[in-house]
Amino acid sequence: MGRDVNGARMFMVHVDILRIVDDGNPGWVECRLVDALGQSHTFTEKIPVVTEEDLWHDSAYPCAGSVACEVVKRWQDETGRVLCEINTEQPWFLESKEGKTSFVVLGSQVAEVPASR
Repeated sequence: MGRDVNGARMFMVHVDILRIVDDGNPGWVECRLVDALGQSHTFTEKIPVVTEEDLWHDSAYPCAGSVACEVVKRWQDETGRVLCEINTEQPWFLESKEGKTSFVVLGSQVAEVPASR
């Protein structure tokens, strides 16, 4: 399993990359995280933090990306959905434009980072 420098398991949450906002080097993109209630949360982040793709202004948007997160809690709600409370403050100190770092998302939006070989 993927681990951070302290040996903790590493997780990523799916985001949609919406557009380039700064094409400098390394370039910045606007991303959207949709939580379990369907609310959108916007992040602006460096391209290499959210994708390995080589994005440009003429790339097809939206496209898939992900941001590192900590899974704080996982449970099943009364309708059977698996939910995760995540925190994007760890490990890379990412916050939404609204200053939020804690979100409840669907379990299917979160994946564990595979171990490096």
